[in-house]
Amino acid sequence: MPRNMIHQYVKDLAGDRLASGYGHCFRVYHLARELDAEYDDDILYAASFLHDICTGPAPERFIRSAEKAEQLLHEVGFPANKINDVIECIKTHYPDQKPMLKEAQLLHDANLLDSLGAIGVIRLSIGGFFWYNLTKLKDIVQLIKDFRKKADTLFFPKSKELAKIKVDFMDKLFKELDKEEHL
Repeated sequence: MPRNMIHQYVKDLAGDRLASGYGHCFRVYHLARELDAEYDDDILYAASFLHDICTGPAPERFIRSAEKAEQLLHEVGFPANKINDVIECIKTHYPDQKPMLKEAQLLHDANLLDSLGAIGVIRLSIGGFFWYNLTKLKDIVQLIKDFRKKADTLFFPKSKELAKIKVDFMDKLFKELDKEEHL
């Protein structure tokens, strides 16, 4: 079954990778499923688990992830008529993109939700170094603030509801950081 092979592939390749590993993909898939009731679960599953299989700076890593996903999906016998949609989801899931497919919008929102709140702060702190070569605290904090603002780009009402709690946490964190940084 393609799902089992996709799942195992991501576990083997991404495993405990910091910021964009298996745990992130697992959370993204399960978050995306909560956001809306109607979608193609084959497409959402494959896109969620394969969207970050490559590492490096954005947006190149998404293009490489899409290419690698396409190859893998053909190899594991994924339905050929759904592969292009999975690739489209991977290429357009990043917060600065405007995905058109419903599954891509679900992936977009779930991925962004996993970049907000406590886990988001940790992911972006690590990712800021690996994805953007940031080495200064002020630059990492700015990256996290930038992602916090992207909560306004969420598509689904449930996404916005889940984001509110995460954004409130981040706002409290920023206030505390400002106090501690200016001692």
